[in-house]
Amino acid sequence: MTDLENKKLIKETFENKECIYKESGRICQVQVKKIKINKWGVRFKLMYSSNLHASDGDEGLEYNQVPEKQNKTFIFSGSWELVSLRDNKLHVAYVNGTLNANPESLELFKNKETDINKIWYRKH
Repeated sequence: MTDLENKKLIKETFENKECIYKESGRICQVQVKKIKINKWGVRFKLMYSSNLHASDGDEGLEYNQVPEKQNKTFIFSGSWELVSLRDNKLHVAYVNGTLNANPESLELFKNKETDINKIWYRKH
C-alpha cells in the first residue's frame, strides 16, 4: 500500500470517530480529535470520551469507572516501521497500543462484554 493510500485509509477509518483504545491490558473508549500523518509516521490526539475503563482480570474483562480521565486528551503515535493497519484497527508495536474503530466492538464494550475476544476480534 502506498503512503497516500495509507493516509487516506487512516483518515477514513479513524478521523473524528469513537473508538476503543487498548494498551498494556487496559481498554477505554476514546474519540479521535486529530490525526497528523507525515513521513515519520502517524500521530493521534485522543480524548477519553467515557469514564468506563476495563482491564484483563481472572474471569475476563473487569470494568470500572475512572471519572478523572473523562475528557482528558493524550497522544498515541508510532513511526511507519511500527504501525500496522488491518480490519479497522491500527496497532503500534513497542508501545503495544491499538486503536479499534469497529462500531460493533464499541457497542460490546459499552455493554460491558467480559470476553475480550468477542470485542477485539470482530471484523467490520
